[in-house]
Amino acid sequence: MKKLLLLLLFIPFISLGQFSNNKNSPTTPNESTSVDSENQSSKEITFRKMSWGDSMEDLKKTYPEVGFERGSQEGLDMLMQEGLLIGINVYIVYIFSENELVAGMYNIHPKYKNSTDRLRDFGKISERLNEKYTMRKEDEWIDTTYKDRPNSLDHAISMGDVVLVERAEAGDTRIAHTLADGEHTLVYGSSKWVEILDQQQQDDF
Repeated sequence: MKKLLLLLLFIPFISLGQFSNNKNSPTTPNESTSVDSENQSSKEITFRKMSWGDSMEDLKKTYPEVGFERGSQEGLDMLMQEGLLIGINVYIVYIFSENELVAGMYNIHPKYKNSTDRLRDFGKISERLNEKYTMRKEDEWIDTTYKDRPNSLDHAISMGDVVLVERAEAGDTRIAHTLADGEHTLVYGSSKWVEILDQQQQDDF
């Protein structure tokens, strides 16, 4: 979990930072059978029954049975739990700025999984996402040796030759699904989250 905290700011920069430049069944608290909040249309979607701007207290009232782990970094507060996403083990992370929910993330456990298994997980989640949204493929190839060899895609991932990326927008929600060597994330972010990322990128200079 400590490693996750260190990665939390880095991963969303990869997953969501480009959005600002591109404007063109009930479940248990720890398990989700859908890739987004239940009983919401794609235009209303935020993250797991929560709405952007909800407080940490609202989250705890929504999931009173969950013992969240709390963390903070760079002025952001995070509440975290372990759970399942369509049968896949994940960390579920709620990200708050000034006690307002601005983003949510599934960090898919890479532990004990080889590149073939992680690619299979990515495909399962991708299939479910594409049933609801028009996901844009924006894969980032660092080394194109295996680019035209789909049967070697798992090897290319394990070598760090490619980062698989797909994105979509749904109302005020930005969605980014990424798979790199050792990291697999699905991020839902609000427009305020994108503003925070922009400001932090500017502060780096």
